[in-house]
Amino acid sequence: MVSWKEELSNKVEGKASRLTNIDGLDVPSFFVITSDEIGEMFSSSEPEQALDASFSPETRDKVRKAYDEVGIGSEVRNAPDRAKNLVEGQRNGQPVSVRVSDGEKEENDYRLNVTSSDLFDAIREVIASYYSHSSGNPPVIVQKMVEPGFSGTLEMKEKDTIIEFVEGLGKSLEEGITRPHVIHLRNSNIEQALESDQQTVITHSSVTGRDQRSIEENTELPFSKQEVQSLVKTARSEGYSLKFVYKRGSFHVVDAYESKSFQEAINMSKRGIRVSKGMMQGRVGGGVKMSDETVPPSEYDEALISRSGGYTSRDAFKARKEGKPAIFRFTETLSEGERVNIGDEGVKIKKDRESEGQSQTVLPSQEKLESEPSPSESLKDVNLDTDVTGTNVVPINSDSREDLSLDSSDDRYIDSFKQVFEFDGDKAILDARNLSSEALEEAVRYITASQKVIVAKNPGKRILYSVIESGFDEIRCPETQIESVSTAVAEAERKFILDKLRDL
Repeated sequence: MVSWKEELSNKVEGKASRLTNIDGLDVPSFFVITSDEIGEMFSSSEPEQALDASFSPETRDKVRKAYDEVGIGSEVRNAPDRAKNLVEGQRNGQPVSVRVSDGEKEENDYRLNVTSSDLFDAIREVIASYYSHSSGNPPVIVQKMVEPGFSGTLEMKEKDTIIEFVEGLGKSLEEGITRPHVIHLRNSNIEQALESDQQTVITHSSVTGRDQRSIEENTELPFSKQEVQSLVKTARSEGYSLKFVYKRGSFHVVDAYESKSFQEAINMSKRGIRVSKGMMQGRVGGGVKMSDETVPPSEYDEALISRSGGYTSRDAFKARKEGKPAIFRFTETLSEGERVNIGDEGVKIKKDRESEGQSQTVLPSQEKLESEPSPSESLKDVNLDTDVTGTNVVPINSDSREDLSLDSSDDRYIDSFKQVFEFDGDKAILDARNLSSEALEEAVRYITASQKVIVAKNPGKRILYSVIESGFDEIRCPETQIESVSTAVAEAERKFILDKLRDL
């Protein structure tokens, strides 16, 4: 009727099989009700009927017997009954989790802290959840619960690893109702460790049998650097992303899965995490929804920015699956009606000209997030003499050094992004011909000088808009491109003027 972890071999697939294959980390004891047995237990795959399913006395006895033994080791479990009685304290009332072994982790309901009195109701509920969106009969995993100090998820990419965790039960991370602690590694080296100053902590009361929530402040990161690197090394050797519980200095694995977006890099900073890529354009409260907690893609039109949640939250998986852009764990302030324009993968809050010199928000990608005042917040006039300056387009003349020096020894000459951020002069000549166009769009905004010239080949529309917006005096390009670049500059200038007028 049931199969124990040690007996599974090739009987089942999915998470039960993956958990069975893990050797380097502790996996709490579990047994599996196989798909054939689930098919016998549930005569109908209709969710409503599954919730009302009745089980034979024989079935109930076998499942209950397995539940009674889930808290003891295999050696004791296979011992005579008299020997089992010696570990009576481990057998009675052991809380378990109940989950299906098949399907995508973000789709299926699960139950935690299940006891003998509600074991069969929990099985009915997770099976009904599975039937609501999938066909067939999934195996069901019943696993011993480890009371967590912290719960989290380790998600592996080709080069990146992100570890997100919360105090107490992992529901608050899974459901996106709190801001998790985050550790980001690249090539096994720790890039960032972000601590949340306040978390919603979910714990389970054995007295009431219910979950209870509290707000905890200044929770400390529980792991050492060595523990983190050891966990990542082991996870990579096993080949799986993991869900884990951390208690008293030990990690316990409760789920193992394969990352669907393995090739993607992770873009994050203390300001937020890009959990699903894609352009975000619109106003907060309009096309771009701002929320305190995460919500599924069905509840927003185009894009979501949430103050809670993480890359491994359930709604982040759903956003990636449906191709809707989203940013979670956002710590900046955006007001209703503010217009945002967020690049495909990254985040940047760019202040308008009145806000120059104030702090800016930059995540690893060089894409942008413009936060502009709504019409009701700004009534200043646009001065076309000062706010919109014509940018000349002229050919590159390598024979003339009087007004344009492409000599790297000239202190005006810039040909690297490092020099962009270090530049401090009155005149600037940015040679962008060998610079990445993706990063160039943002880099031009950092150059402050009374006279600015850019040298470029086939500059794109977005780069030209940034050049005009940043007040460059001149664009130098190959003579054969003068006409096409001049036309594109004129279009970008018109767009810049219209954008200014819209803010009146």
